[in-house]
Amino acid sequence: MVIRNRLKVVFAKFGGLDVKRYRLIAIDIDGTLLDSRHKVSKYTKEIIQRAVNEDITVTLSTGRMFRSAQMVADEIELDVPLITYNGALVKNSASGEIYSHQTIDPDVGDAMMCLLEKRELHYHVYIDECLYVPKLTEKTKIYAKRSGVPTRPLSEVSLRDCSGASKFLVMGDPDKLDETAIFLQEELGDHIRAAKSHPIYLEIVHSKASKGGALERLAKELTIPREAVMALGDQQNDLDMIRFAGLGIAMKNAAEELKFEADYIAGSNDEDGAAKAIASLALELDKKIFTDHTQQEERLYGMERS
Repeated sequence: MVIRNRLKVVFAKFGGLDVKRYRLIAIDIDGTLLDSRHKVSKYTKEIIQRAVNEDITVTLSTGRMFRSAQMVADEIELDVPLITYNGALVKNSASGEIYSHQTIDPDVGDAMMCLLEKRELHYHVYIDECLYVPKLTEKTKIYAKRSGVPTRPLSEVSLRDCSGASKFLVMGDPDKLDETAIFLQEELGDHIRAAKSHPIYLEIVHSKASKGGALERLAKELTIPREAVMALGDQQNDLDMIRFAGLGIAMKNAAEELKFEADYIAGSNDEDGAAKAIASLALELDKKIFTDHTQQEERLYGMERS
């Protein structure tokens, strides 16, 4: 593990602030909380529950739809507002209370579908907690099974008959998706925001929706200052959340641009990296990690000397 901003981390621990300074922790799901088998480890569950027991609000911040994120929240016993659809919907995991919901305008959605179909790109549309697809493919079956969400034909719904789509997801070759993101932003301007949640997934939401913006609003709702917010993620769609947080943490398996922006690089999602970072920096479970700068970096990241 590598500490990008050592002074920021050390100040958080030993500066003029209470060592229990982190009061809100936002964790991305795929590639961060979940391991490569899409499971939450026993250790991670224990650390999250310990944080909750110490009056730290732990939430999930994900590109997933609410229904899918809620299943993960239930597994780790969270009763909090969840940041879903990359910030487009913030909704309580237990009560169902909606804090905010920003949908893509139906006209913009129709235009986007035309543009995607002309380019022969495979896409999904998320409307009212259902996943709609132009046609059912193997890619869609795999995605739906992993996410645990119902899938319906796009022909069954009209964007004009509802409040609009919460999110579009485009699947394809990484380089082609990079080109698609630029193309859609040029064509649809300030109406949308596009970011990758995985090298082969491009997610499009309302222009004012983002994980960072949703996390900022949630912090204000809970009267928690920015300096007391920790965020952990691994992909491009986590970037503004990492920038906003008082302490932004990227996983070892994260996209390079996220690592560059992060204050701290945790172990990978297969090494309980997120939980170990929370244990060290929010719960102070290893008080010897700051005795030596070299040992500090190795022990925080679960690495041994070679």
